[in-house]
Amino acid sequence: MKNNSFITIERPKNSILSPIVDYYFYIDTTVLELREKSEIIFPFPRITFAYFFDHPFVLNNHSINKSIQVNILLSKISTQKICLRPYTDKIKVFAAVLKPYALAYFNNRPISSFHWLIDVEKMVG
Repeated sequence: MKNNSFITIERPKNSILSPIVDYYFYIDTTVLELREKSEIIFPFPRITFAYFFDHPFVLNNHSINKSIQVNILLSKISTQKICLRPYTDKIKVFAAVLKPYALAYFNNRPISSFHWLIDVEKMVG
């Protein structure tokens, strides 16, 4: 477990979550407190689910030159150059880094058929 003034990182202890979730983290801070103003996700070795509460992020896919504002994020393993940056001056994030097979565990579709940014609300309702 790693904790400091604005980030908590832990591994799940729950017997249902631990086989699927590698670790999860919670961040509650302002952008001014961060050393880096954006995070490059390239190549990202895991699938990440993130919920941004009322403080959305902008997801830039530099490989296809597209930007999207997101409140919930589920990304698949990708070789595209993707960068995530806060849209507001506050950051409040709960995220779970899933094990590589987790997306297949929850779906009947082939992983390759998913878009680079997965619509969480459409997928899980």
